[in-house]
Amino acid sequence: MTDKEKLAYNRKYQKSHRAEISIRNKRYRLANREAISASKKAIYKRDRKKILAQKVKYHRVNKKAIAARKRAARVALRLEAINCLGGKCAQCEFSDIRALQFDHVNGDGSSHRKRSPSITTTEYRAIAEGRYDGPVLQVLCANCNWIKREELYEVKD
Repeated sequence: MTDKEKLAYNRKYQKSHRAEISIRNKRYRLANREAISASKKAIYKRDRKKILAQKVKYHRVNKKAIAARKRAARVALRLEAINCLGGKCAQCEFSDIRALQFDHVNGDGSSHRKRSPSITTTEYRAIAEGRYDGPVLQVLCANCNWIKREELYEVKD
């Protein structure tokens, strides 16, 4: 059997036995967790400079793709958080995601922004998972949010 034939046979076998191979690999990883971890640590320690150089090179080459991926994840997380808070303006029920904003119900946004200048992805995740313990938030459209700020004198002149 030539190398090409062996490769073709192995690919065909792996494709048809994917579930069995996955179960076998999972069992092996569970049984040998410490050894695998120690091996990975030793390899990292030995090749640390090379690995870090590869990371730097990858990030330099793929800077735009990485930024786009992070932005898409942040937008998806924001959408999930908005949906957890009702998915539409609490006053007029406007639902276009582009104009929806987070509003501090009690007007305590300035003290919240002193700690964190904007709602972060960590906070989006906490809202989406129902474990947010910060100031009480609601979703308002941009118009209702500015009207509320004017009426409650939350806007500095």
